[in-house]
Amino acid sequence: MKKIIKLASISVTGLLLAVSSQVYAQQQPASSLSELLSNVEQDRVTQTQEYREREQRFQQQANQQQQVLDETKTRIEQENTLNTQLTETFDANQLVIAERREALRTARADLNE
Repeated sequence: MKKIIKLASISVTGLLLAVSSQVYAQQQPASSLSELLSNVEQDRVTQTQEYREREQRFQQQANQQQQVLDETKTRIEQENTLNTQLTETFDANQLVIAERREALRTARADLNE
């Protein structure tokens, strides 16, 4: 859970940094076509880098979710196995109890005669 919170805070920080850099870039008007071209190219590089970072974060989160899912499935299988074992033990104990009750009834009947 701490990893998810840390990852979310890093994501928010990256997003804020990206937005602030774009806002700053928009505040600086280009004085020439070459400067405008340079700004556009820089924005494209920045956006490409941001896209890669977002994609990497997404993949990490997907991997984490898959790991949690796999662990949960394993735990469910273990619990189902334990449930089966406990049910079998319970049923066997019920038979033993029934046999011993019958033996007790027989022993009481013999004592009463």
